[in-house]
Amino acid sequence: MSVPVQLDFALADYLIGDVARCERALAHVKSVLDDHDDRWFGNDRPAYGQVRAQLDSDPAGLRDLIETWRKDNIERLGLTPSS
Repeated sequence: MSVPVQLDFALADYLIGDVARCERALAHVKSVLDDHDDRWFGNDRPAYGQVRAQLDSDPAGLRDLIETWRKDNIERLGLTPSS
């Protein structure tokens, strides 16, 4: 499974309250990132790093980070926000 998809699963697990499963998914992402150089996953490393740092410092704050990313992507991609 690709790193972006696994990272999405980790965030979804977090959002439904399954932090243990989120941690397992993040461990998988880290192992894949550790096994490959930036040519493969250069864009995913910063996102993983932000998620990992947020979970380590303030797990409840991860929801705000996810919401910020969602809003940024809606604006960047010209999407209509869902209700």
